[in-house]
Amino acid sequence: MNKALVFILIILAFVVLLAPPTKADKVTGDMHCISNPVEIGKPMICDINLKLLNPNDTVILKLKRVYLNNKEIWPLGPPPGTVTVPSPSLNLNPHNVKGSIIITLTFDNEMADHYFGKPVIGNYIDKFGGREYLITVEIDNVSRPISTQVAIKEDAWGPIRDTLLYLLFLAIYLGIVKISSKGDAIDGPLVLATFSGFVGVCIARIGSGLQWDLKYGYWPPDIPSLILLIPIAAIHVFAYKRDQKTWKPIFTALLWFLMITATKYGSNSDVVGVVLSLTLWVLMEAVSIISRGAEAGKKALIPLIIAPYIVPVSYYLLTRGSEVLFWVTSLLILALGKLLATNLYYSSREKEHLLVMYLAMIVLFTVSHSLYSLAYSVPLLGITILLWKVE
Repeated sequence: MNKALVFILIILAFVVLLAPPTKADKVTGDMHCISNPVEIGKPMICDINLKLLNPNDTVILKLKRVYLNNKEIWPLGPPPGTVTVPSPSLNLNPHNVKGSIIITLTFDNEMADHYFGKPVIGNYIDKFGGREYLITVEIDNVSRPISTQVAIKEDAWGPIRDTLLYLLFLAIYLGIVKISSKGDAIDGPLVLATFSGFVGVCIARIGSGLQWDLKYGYWPPDIPSLILLIPIAAIHVFAYKRDQKTWKPIFTALLWFLMITATKYGSNSDVVGVVLSLTLWVLMEAVSIISRGAEAGKKALIPLIIAPYIVPVSYYLLTRGSEVLFWVTSLLILALGKLLATNLYYSSREKEHLLVMYLAMIVLFTVSHSLYSLAYSVPLLGITILLWKVE
C-alpha cells in the first residue's frame, strides 16, 4: 500500500478519535400558533412546547432568536411591542419535565417596514395578506431549530379602499381648483400650488409602488399605484394637447425615467427628490390646462413663480405634520401667496423674478442631501419657458 495513503489514514483516525462526541438533545419540541391564519394587524400567539426526553435530566433553555422566513425579527428586528417574549428562559427538571415559551407576533406597520422595507410613503402592511410564512426559533441546548408555517388572511378591500380614498381627495382637490378658476385667474392656480401636497402624495404612492416592483422585486405589481397613475397620465396628455409643445413630453419622459431609476437604485431621499420634481411638473401642467386666453393665462401662470417653495412645504405638512398644522399653515400660505402673486402680476419686472425660483433647488438639495434633487431643475425650466413666452 502507498505509504502516503497509509499516513493520511492514520491522521484521519486520530482526528476521529480526538473529536468531541456529539451531544444528543435532551429535549424535544414543537411549535404551534393561534390564530392561524391571522388577520393583518392582529396579534398571533405562538407556543414553543418543550419536553425532556429523559425525565431525570435537568436542562436550562433560553430562546436565542426568532426568524420570519429566515429574516430575524427578535431580539433584533422591529420596535418593541411587535414581537414580545414575556419569558425567554425555561428550566426543565424532574419536577418540571415539560413547559413552553410564548411568543406574540403582530403583523403591523412596524413589522412591514422591517420585513419588506420602508417605502417613500406609507408602508407595505397590505402585502402580508394571502401569504404563508415560516416562523423559526433557535433555542440554547436544542441543536435543531423549531419551526412552523403560518398564514395571513388577505384583506382584498384594503388596497381598493386606499386607492378610492386617494382618488376621492384628488377629485375634490381638482374640483375646488376648477371652481376657484372661475373667479380671479390667480385663485385656481394658487389653490393648486398651496395644496399641491395632495398631488405629491399620489405621486409618492406611485413611487412606493415602483419600489415594490423594481427595488424589492416582489410580485404581483402594486395595483393601487397603477390606478393612481391614470389621472397623472391624463394630466400629461391634456397638457400636451392644449399647446402641443415638443419639449413637454421630453421633460415628462425624463422625470419618469429618473423616478424609475431612483426607486430601483436610490434611497427614500432620492425618491422624494423626484416625487417633488414631478409634483411641480404636474402642477405646471395642470395650471396650463385650467388657464384660458392669453391674459388669463399670463395671470394664471404667475403663482408658478412661488410654487417651487410651496410644493415641498405642502407635501411635508401633509405627510409628516398634524392635520391642524397642515390646514392652518396652508391657509396662511394661501393668503400670503395671493398677496405675492398679485404684486408679481402688476409688477413690470415679473420675468426677472424667475431667477428666484432656482434657489428652491438649492434648498431641496440641502434638505434631502440627494443629487436627485437636481431633477427640480426640469419643472423650473418648464415654468421659465412658459412664462418667458407669455406677453
